[in-house]
Amino acid sequence: MNKKIHKHIMFYLGEILIVGGAFSLLLLYKFGFAAKLMIVGIMLTSYIVLGLLHHKMNNDIKGKIVLEYILISLIIFALFLFTNITKL
Repeated sequence: MNKKIHKHIMFYLGEILIVGGAFSLLLLYKFGFAAKLMIVGIMLTSYIVLGLLHHKMNNDIKGKIVLEYILISLIIFALFLFTNITKL
């Protein structure tokens, strides 16, 4: 278990930095809607790519995993749009 965590720590840190950094930007600064949309888009694309790369390197990538990353990203994107619908 301990070796498994150490083996994947860089991917976990990368995901935390990407998602945490994007949310920090969104919360700390007052960007326009287009800039926020771009930040969320980059964050979600990075999340998908990093997650799929991680699974590809472990040779355990499957269709279900790809679908899961895409669906989670779409849910987060939909939540972003619904919470910012008045700013369109």
